Amino acid sequence: MGSSRATSLATIGALIGALASSRLALAQPKPTPVQLQAAGDLVKKAIARSQAGDHTLAIELYQQAFTIIPQPILLSNIGAEYQLEQKPADAVTYFCKYLAAEPDGANAQFVTGQVKSLQAQLNIETEEGDVCKAKPKPTAPLPPPTTEVPLTGTSFGPAGGPTTETESHPGRGLEIAGVAVAVVGGVSAAIGVHYALNGRHLSQAIDAHVAGDPWPATIDGVAIKDWQSQGDAWNRDAYIFSIVGGAAVIAGVTMFVIGHGKTDHASTEHARLVPVVTPNQSGFAVVGRF
Repeated sequence: MGSSRATSLATIGALIGALASSRLALAQPKPTPVQLQAAGDLVKKAIARSQAGDHTLAIELYQQAFTIIPQPILLSNIGAEYQLEQKPADAVTYFCKYLAAEPDGANAQFVTGQVKSLQAQLNIETEEGDVCKAKPKPTAPLPPPTTEVPLTGTSFGPAGGPTTETESHPGRGLEIAGVAVAVVGGVSAAIGVHYALNGRHLSQAIDAHVAGDPWPATIDGVAIKDWQSQGDAWNRDAYIFSIVGGAAVIAGVTMFVIGHGKTDHASTEHARLVPVVTPNQSGFAVVGRF
């Protein structure tokens, strides 16, 4: 911190000396006496504000002076003020601007040491021989590709290694399909029984009618004019649903039995249930390789 303030106090003399050098004179037009006076006054005020602990205002005054006379040593002073203000990143920025402008300047050795310290504080590694150039951070390696495993549950084989449920029981899918088909068949058969009972009840009600008694307007909600057609429809539906349901139950049981004894996993992928409807019958057929 003492070195930074010493640098600030030396700024006015360095500023005037640099303006008199041929290098600065060739780089830009020679400042007028008014500009010299204005820049010198701003530097004096900046040094006073820095000694008073007002580093923010000191930075503003140094920047105003640099606008009037762009002397590199002012960049060094701005960096020092940022350092005193506990803003290491900003301090590094201005210190490095100074080193870029005057790599062999009177303040270069001091500034280089400050940058090294600040970069370490910021946990930034720099290139060898260039304290202002940060090393590129190594990129994280890409994760190895993963192979998706079907969510079929995990069990352990005889050797202790994990095996999927499909591998341990390749006919599992056919078993599940068989159960589903059998359930559908059972529901269809139950519907067929329901229609058969409706038709039978209507037929029994008609047969039980006593001769000479008036006929009822409806039986089971069916108007007298629709008895014949409704009875035929119920009998037909009962026949169709019963046949289809029975065929589905048989197909489902067959699929379950085949799947239960399945050892060849590949062949289960080709077994499927196909509905069969002909003028004389209807139902399901299991086709493919088992």
